[in-house]
Amino acid sequence: MGCSTGVFCCKCRYVIATMGFINLILIYMMRVDLNVTILAMVNDTIDKTDTNHSSFFCSNFSNHTYPEKTEINTGEFNWNRLTQGLILGAFFWGYILTQIPGGILAFRFGPKWVIFSSLFGCAITEFCVPTAARIRAELLITLRVIQGLLQGVVMPNTGCLVGNWSPPSEKSRFTTFVFSGLVFGAVIGQSLAGVISQPRLIHATNLTAPTYISYWPYVHYIYGVTAVIFSGIWATLVFNNPNQHPWISSTEKQYILSASINNYSENDNKSGKMTSSVVNSTDLRSLDNISVETRVLHKKPVPWRQIFKSAPVWSIIICHVCFNWSFYSLITSMPTYMCRVLGFSMTE
Repeated sequence: MGCSTGVFCCKCRYVIATMGFINLILIYMMRVDLNVTILAMVNDTIDKTDTNHSSFFCSNFSNHTYPEKTEINTGEFNWNRLTQGLILGAFFWGYILTQIPGGILAFRFGPKWVIFSSLFGCAITEFCVPTAARIRAELLITLRVIQGLLQGVVMPNTGCLVGNWSPPSEKSRFTTFVFSGLVFGAVIGQSLAGVISQPRLIHATNLTAPTYISYWPYVHYIYGVTAVIFSGIWATLVFNNPNQHPWISSTEKQYILSASINNYSENDNKSGKMTSSVVNSTDLRSLDNISVETRVLHKKPVPWRQIFKSAPVWSIIICHVCFNWSFYSLITSMPTYMCRVLGFSMTE
């Protein structure tokens, strides 16, 4: 029963790509939601001092007067700026530690269950965010570190999944589509969190003064429930490689595996090295016995010295560091800046 003619209406590799895309959306939604909900969680008036002269300096650049916006504070936590910064930055303390171990886990266990464990674990921790915040700020910081540890394995394992399922001729499009989920997740996660967390006026006859309430805990509950549901779908539809997929057609399996083997063979011929005799002697009828992880039987040691002496490698590292520092700084700090400095509402 092949995916193209059986239970699916499209190729199995396209289903895998879509699942990877949605997974990264959910992963990033759970990563960035606290950057927005913390604005509704904290009573910001307790940490304002006279040392903030932004309004004075900004007024010097314009003679226009703008209507003053009424500041609405529904926050139940009296966290100062330092505590808020620790909460927002704690995620990255764990995130940086599991990048390389995540690649090792992908090679040993395959990306399917590593990503599943990360997604499901993040969903559970997402449920615990409101409770942890109400117990102690230190507990919330610890929870964010755990989320970082769990999400650190996602990127290398997603790369492994893409490598296992994308033929060389489709690899660039496959990779672009899957990893675009990062940007979609950041946009959707923060936008939806802002809409849900925005303080709302309660209209009740027994209230003598206007009362505002924020439903910020529901952001974490909704994201957590969605991730739990999707983790079940992931466990059902995603497989480490074409050989393990029970519904893939033989035509698609042969196309993926043979194209990859031919690509490895061509690369070896260009480099003047012989391809493994096992791979050379393989025909399409015996591809079922070749796993994606062992297709390259002529494993070579990693040339670390040449890598660290390579100018292109260092240029990629520098570009990657600069991009990630800018991107993570924006998604972490921009909601706070837009709301507390520029005066935008959470929905704006």
